[in-house]
Amino acid sequence: MNISSTFIQVKDGFQSNKSKGNCFITKPVYATVVLFDIIIGLINKRPLIKILIVIKIYWDIEEIVDSFNSTYRSNFLDNIKFLNVNYDEKAFVSYYDCCIFINAIEKVAAEVKFCLSVHKSSIINNNYKYRLDKILGFIPIKIDRKLINTSRIYSPVAEYKHPVKLYLEDDELSKKYDNYIRDTINIFGDLKQIEYCRSGNSATHQSAMDCKYAVAYRNDWFTCMDKSIEFNRQIDELYNQNILWGRVNTVFNITNFRKKLLTNNKT
Repeated sequence: MNISSTFIQVKDGFQSNKSKGNCFITKPVYATVVLFDIIIGLINKRPLIKILIVIKIYWDIEEIVDSFNSTYRSNFLDNIKFLNVNYDEKAFVSYYDCCIFINAIEKVAAEVKFCLSVHKSSIINNNYKYRLDKILGFIPIKIDRKLINTSRIYSPVAEYKHPVKLYLEDDELSKKYDNYIRDTINIFGDLKQIEYCRSGNSATHQSAMDCKYAVAYRNDWFTCMDKSIEFNRQIDELYNQNILWGRVNTVFNITNFRKKLLTNNKT
């Protein structure tokens, strides 16, 4: 039992009730996810189908629209019209081939050939439920919450990457941070060596000072080098102890600045 089986139960019940029905889809199954699959199936089968979705809360619209946009099916939205339940849609309901209600009442259920009502809570008025069952017919849905929660934890998920372009000022700052971090890693060798030069290496019983000297010596720096020679002066500018200690302290701050620049960016 998983989310796809909920979709199958709704689909089979919808068909057995002659394309009308009402059901309850409660958490951990998200009703909008199931409806997303149902809508895709309807549009794939009938590319020109006109679907009316009647909702009570605006968030349901956002969830469905986001599902289409994130899976690169935004063109499917051309087949769909969203309306708030308080809108008087009876005047033109005959224009639509299928009507879907989300937590909404059955204003036009009797007037639409294909009609599905989905409630995200099982707590509703008994008189209302009686009327709903009489007009649309009830589709029983069995949801194994424990199994779905387990599969959600251990199942692989699809990943979508969307590029975000930074404003020029932030982009230039980000590149400066990148360059500083990259140069520091090139000097020390890797991030682990940078950490050793800050806190020491307990595995080899070396202090932070010992680790910094080791990095310097590996790069031909030594205490009595002749700095009148240009090549030696360049090495000293990169690997003397004050420079290395300054980079060790600064690179962690720069890494943190870069992270906040990106995670908190206004774009």
